[in-house]
Amino acid sequence: MNLQTSFRTLLGIMMTLPLVGLAVAQDTATQEKVDYKKVIADYIEATGGEEAHKKIKTVSAKGKISIPSAGLEGKVQMSQIANKARMEMEIAGIGRQEVGYDGETVWQMSQMTGSEILEGDRRKQVIRDMALSPMLEIEKLYDSIECTGIEKFAGEDCYVLVMKSGDDEPVYNYFSVDSKLMAGTKTTVSDPNVGKMEVVTKVSEYADFDGVKMSQVSTVELPQGMQMVTKMDEIKINSDIDSKLFDLPASIEELKKDESSDK
Repeated sequence: MNLQTSFRTLLGIMMTLPLVGLAVAQDTATQEKVDYKKVIADYIEATGGEEAHKKIKTVSAKGKISIPSAGLEGKVQMSQIANKARMEMEIAGIGRQEVGYDGETVWQMSQMTGSEILEGDRRKQVIRDMALSPMLEIEKLYDSIECTGIEKFAGEDCYVLVMKSGDDEPVYNYFSVDSKLMAGTKTTVSDPNVGKMEVVTKVSEYADFDGVKMSQVSTVELPQGMQMVTKMDEIKINSDIDSKLFDLPASIEELKKDESSDK
């Protein structure tokens, strides 16, 4: 699991909060371009190498999530095997919220908005974000990838890789020129409850887990200068995960039955 991209899916859950649109100014990229394949290859090598990434069969992580300026704190948990994933979050005052993928159905449950089966762009975004080793199959996940140059991002020079799939919003991925590690992402996420919102996510504190470097901390920029900070205290690679964890919740099964009867 690429925890860096999974944080975007986590932010999708947070869009049930009453937030307004966010515009974040970014420096214009310089025209110093390189082949995007080299940027990705350098990232894979810097995080452990292709063989180490190929050995990943399961990933599980637990940590804390907070919005410091609002005094909100909670817990987050993620689990993944090939083509299946589940994320759970609970914050005091907001409640429990979950998103999952059982290999076919992408779903979301929230104490604020109820249960929902995700379709279209939102479905595709979750599947891409929760891919087990996305950088190894990046050309299968996106229709086009381009390195547009170098920008300042999170205080350092970064190669900018713009990834697009069909009519979906482009995803801007920032890779440090010096360390070769991913520094963060920028994209626009959509939710029928609150509309579109530009999301900038900065990742940091890389550490080695079974031969693969992963970021332990993400900071998502929120409106009114707020930040959502997620720190993973525990990350396990190739530990046993009960496959039943990825079964569809009863409320999602009911929604599927209703959809089938309507056809």
